[in-house]
Amino acid sequence: MRRPHRRGSPQPPASPVLASRRLAVAALALAALGAGCSADAYDESGAEPGGGFDQDAGAGSGGTGGAGGAGGGGAAQDAALPPEEEVDTLAFTAPAAGAEHVWLASPDNDLVVRVDARTRAVGTVEVGEEPTLVRTLPGQDVALALSRGADELSVIVLNEGGTDRVRFHALPGHFNRLDLDPSGAYAYLWFDVADTRYGERTADQQLLAVFDVAADAIRQVAVGFRPRQLVFRGDQVLLVTEDGLSVVRPAGLPAYSVAPLVPLVADPLARQNREVLVGADGRFAVSRADGESGLTVVALPDGVPIFIPLPEAPTDIDLLPSGDAAVAMLRGRRALARIDLTLAGEGGAQKADFDAADAPKGEADAEPPIEPDLDAGLPDAEPADLGADDAGIDGSPGDAAADAAVDPMPPGLHPAVRLVPIGQGTPGAAVLPERGQKAVLYTTVDDPGGPTVVGIYDLGTHAIDYRLVRKAVDGVSIDPAGNVAFLRHRRLAGSPPVGADVDQVLAYSDGYSLLDLRTGFVRLVTTEAQPRGLLYSSDGPDAFVLTGPGGGGQGSVHRLDLNGLAVRSWDLGSPPEVVGLLPAVQRAFVTQTHPSGRISFLDLEDSTAGLQTVSGYTLNSRIE
Repeated sequence: MRRPHRRGSPQPPASPVLASRRLAVAALALAALGAGCSADAYDESGAEPGGGFDQDAGAGSGGTGGAGGAGGGGAAQDAALPPEEEVDTLAFTAPAAGAEHVWLASPDNDLVVRVDARTRAVGTVEVGEEPTLVRTLPGQDVALALSRGADELSVIVLNEGGTDRVRFHALPGHFNRLDLDPSGAYAYLWFDVADTRYGERTADQQLLAVFDVAADAIRQVAVGFRPRQLVFRGDQVLLVTEDGLSVVRPAGLPAYSVAPLVPLVADPLARQNREVLVGADGRFAVSRADGESGLTVVALPDGVPIFIPLPEAPTDIDLLPSGDAAVAMLRGRRALARIDLTLAGEGGAQKADFDAADAPKGEADAEPPIEPDLDAGLPDAEPADLGADDAGIDGSPGDAAADAAVDPMPPGLHPAVRLVPIGQGTPGAAVLPERGQKAVLYTTVDDPGGPTVVGIYDLGTHAIDYRLVRKAVDGVSIDPAGNVAFLRHRRLAGSPPVGADVDQVLAYSDGYSLLDLRTGFVRLVTTEAQPRGLLYSSDGPDAFVLTGPGGGGQGSVHRLDLNGLAVRSWDLGSPPEVVGLLPAVQRAFVTQTHPSGRISFLDLEDSTAGLQTVSGYTLNSRIE
């Protein structure tokens, strides 16, 4: 039975043609409920990723196959022929991994689709209007779906017999975010103003709905104005808002409550648009604003904001795995600041003046460009000059004793701060590990056509091991074990000139590098298109990354062995969207952009297996 719908945003009435089309699609989809097709699966063999001229970097001779495009140029159309009618691609939201099934929402059809990873059978469940987000309980085929158009939460349980049991909950407000805590005990629904659509109702900007999964009940919590980030820390949830941190402890919540609010800064006018980090143990929160020469520390849950002045505005900040210290990059001074958060209350909160003589390297009055995040645009800044002292960098470890020299107390420096000089390169960004002792220092503003220097910073000794990588970097990620860093590269725009040599071709190539933080070894892999969608396995040394489309192909998925830095790739039939894992059945999956939906599975236990693909899973569940 169709649930009653309550739209969160006004929509124009559907035309009779569109309405009939949607009814036909829904009928076809429901007819495929729980059904698979008997056709043989389409297998795509794995191969080493191709890389043009990058043979020395370990790229193999395989590669993405190019398919010829349809149509020709310059031919006039016959005026009597009907106009071309393009088929719109149905929208599917980001998938969620259950125990043995992948769950996806189809907003156009008011359906949640599940695909069995082993049999590739497809089932569909009708939910409230316009489901936009799906989450699954950890290791279970139990899905929660937020219907944005109906202001409704659907709880879908897959029974042992293959049928679905659905419970519907009317929501107390209009929400566009759904987050599930790591234990799967509670779900959180809230409204993110950054995802507002034109004409959408925005009245619920201070309301958090907490869904207790075991009790099958929703609690309402009033929070700070305009939440924008939700952080899980132990038994509490921290919601970053324009007013500060709203602290929510979900266990034992009454039907209605107000979350305690912790201010992030003393000045109420400086609370908006701040970068906020919370330590892994939930003891401290650190924030900064663009152009602010320092950062603010708050001891949770009820501390007072304390400003820690720095010699210049940091270009990046990050927290140590222990949660009791921070690293701030001071690119203009070619240094990093190590801040002991437990000492934040000592030495006052006055901003100090610094002399050029106090700078470990570089110009103290230089205004550093902000280091962008992985998917952000590059700043309008001149490429960094590594300087004459860096011209001989060859990847050797360098003088660790000199690198580890920490300036204990320049004049006027807060007692919680220590400066570590950076001897090579001009890094302005840092990525710290979840576990382990090795961080990566890098810059995103080097010349995209040339090499760059990255630093492996030892969090215990302060030694920095400098390594040359062959292409400029625009993002870094460290695996959960803290052993290998993934470096995504930038490239020159356009195509290499006619007669280009191997170095010029490399400058125009996309790719990534794997940096072993234990040995300093770097492996470069070039790709046909920019890598994206990096995913680490939680129970092994594997990682997965998507590329494409590009180079005449639709895209590919790469499987990375982080122990041996080995790489295998599989070509995809459609542009990739999201890669995910189903550990219970040892499968990886990739959803792809396709007119009626496409998903490919990879058996992780069979080294010879190719991709097995299901297409059209809202129409006829075709297995290719």
